[in-house]
Amino acid sequence: MKAVFGIILLFIFWTLLSFWVGDYFVPYPWQTLFDFVDLFISDDAFYHLGLTILRVLIGFVFAVFSGFIFGWFVGRNPVLSKLSRPMILFFQGMPPILWTIPLLLIMGVGFFTPVVVIALITFPLIVVNISEGVKTIPVSLEEMVALFAPGFLPRLREVYFPHLKPFITAALELGIVLALKASTVAEFFGASDGIGAKINGSYQAFKMHALFAWGFLVIVLILLFHALGSWIKKQAVNMKGFHRGFYFPFQSKRHEKQSSYVGIEVNGLDFAYHNGDKILNNIQFKLGGKEMALLSGDSGKGKTTLVHLLSGLIKSSQANIRIPRKRGVVFQDDRFLPWRDVLYNAALPVIYGAYGQGGQRAMDNVRTWLKKCGLEDYSGYFPAELSGGMKKRLALARCLSFEPEVLLLDEPFVGLDKRSRIEIWKLIKDYYDENNVAILIVTHHPEDIPFLSECRILELKDRTINEKKSRLSQPALNVK
Repeated sequence: MKAVFGIILLFIFWTLLSFWVGDYFVPYPWQTLFDFVDLFISDDAFYHLGLTILRVLIGFVFAVFSGFIFGWFVGRNPVLSKLSRPMILFFQGMPPILWTIPLLLIMGVGFFTPVVVIALITFPLIVVNISEGVKTIPVSLEEMVALFAPGFLPRLREVYFPHLKPFITAALELGIVLALKASTVAEFFGASDGIGAKINGSYQAFKMHALFAWGFLVIVLILLFHALGSWIKKQAVNMKGFHRGFYFPFQSKRHEKQSSYVGIEVNGLDFAYHNGDKILNNIQFKLGGKEMALLSGDSGKGKTTLVHLLSGLIKSSQANIRIPRKRGVVFQDDRFLPWRDVLYNAALPVIYGAYGQGGQRAMDNVRTWLKKCGLEDYSGYFPAELSGGMKKRLALARCLSFEPEVLLLDEPFVGLDKRSRIEIWKLIKDYYDENNVAILIVTHHPEDIPFLSECRILELKDRTINEKKSRLSQPALNVK
C-alpha cells in the first residue's frame, strides 16, 4: 500500500514538473509511457537492450567469480585483509566516470570497455561481502566436520556454503542492480551501442522524449533485476527446509577394519602455542583397550588441548601418538550444524563414508542410537529446537553412530541435572561393555561418573601427566 502511495506521489510530482517547465523538456508521465512502448516497435531497441544485458552478465559473472576467490583469501588471511583494504576502499569510493574515461582512452570505444567498468565497480562489493562472511565462519564447526567427516568436500557442503549463503545472496541482490547502473554509465561514455549509448545519443541530439523513454527502460530493468535478486535471496532462505530429512548416504567402496592398535599411547608429547607459551611438556601415558581413565586438573592447564591433539584437530610435530583412526569425541560445547536436522547431525560421520560406512545399514545404526538416546521422535527437529539435555544426547549419538574404537569425552555433560548425567553415563558404560574401546574422560566433577571406581586417575599438573596409584574409592553404581 505504501509503495502504491509513493507511485501516486511520484506521478503527481512528475505531472506538475512537466506542466511547469513544459512537456518538451520534461514529457508528461503518460507521454513517456507511450514513448517507451514505441521504442520496442523499432527494430534496434531489442538489439541495444540485448547488448546491455549481455555486458551486465559478462561483467557481473566475472566479478562474482573473481571476487569470491579473492574474498575467500582475504577472509582467511588477516595479513592479506589489511593489505587489500585500502585498494578495496579506493575502488569503492572512486566515481565510475573516473574509471570510464581512462579506460576509454586505453581500450577505445567498444564492446568490452563497459564490461571492464562493470566488473571493476561490482568486484569490491563481492569481495567485501564474501570476506566478511568468511571471517565469521565458526571454527568450532570446521573442527567438528574435519573430525567426523574429513576432507574439503564435506566442509564445503556442510559448513562453508550454508554459512556463506546469506552473504552470497546479499552480494548477488545488490551487485546485479549495481552492475546495471554501471553498464549505463559505461555505455554512455565508452560505447557506441547499448542503452547507455542511446541515452547519450538522445542527450546530444536533445531528443528529450527519447531520452526519458530510454531512462524509463533503465528504471524498469533496475526494478526487474532487483526483483530477481530478491527472488534468489528468498529461495536461498527457503532452502533450509531442503535440509530436513534429505540425505546423501554414500556407499564406501572400502571396508574399514578395526585398527591394529587399540587404545591410546602417548610418548614425549610437547605442545606450545604460537606465542611460545608451553602448555604440555613430555606427556607420556598409555591407555589400553577395555580401559577407562579420568583426566583431571585445574582449568586452563591443557586438558582440552590434549584432547584436540589426540583427536587430530591440532597437529604437533613433537609428538609420538598411537591411537585408532575411528575416534569418537564429545566436545564441551554444542557443535551441531544449525541448518541440518537431528538425524543428519547424528549421521554426519557415516554420510560421507569416511570411516568405511555408508548406505542404509549405517543409517539404520544411526537411528538405533537416536532411539537409545531418547531422540527417536525428534529426528526431524533442528538443533535450536532441542533442550540442553537433548543436545547432549545428540552429541553422544553422533559420537557413537560410527562405532568408534576410542572415546574422548571433554567435559561432555556439564550443565545437566544429575539424573540426566547418570542416564547418559549408562549409555557410555553399555557401549564400553559391548566393545573393545578405550575411554578418556575429562571432567571437573568425577563424583558424577557412576563407574568411577573402574577408572584410572590421571592428573595434568605442571604441564605433565601423573597417574595416581590408588583409584578413587567410590563404588561403581549399578548402571546396568
